[in-house]
Amino acid sequence: MFSHSSYYRKAAGLSQIQLADKIDISRTHMSRIENSDCAVSLDVVFRIARVLDVPVCKLF
Repeated sequence: MFSHSSYYRKAAGLSQIQLADKIDISRTHMSRIENSDCAVSLDVVFRIARVLDVPVCKLF
């Protein structure tokens, strides 16, 4: 469900660890989010969208 974030992350030239650091989560959690392997809070969704400069709807 949230795998589009990896597309926008890569387009922004960020690694998982760089994005995770910017939104204050672990790289492991970022990986699990991108692989739809865990639930993600709205707070984290909005932080990802803000850092990647994309509308939230583009991440789903």
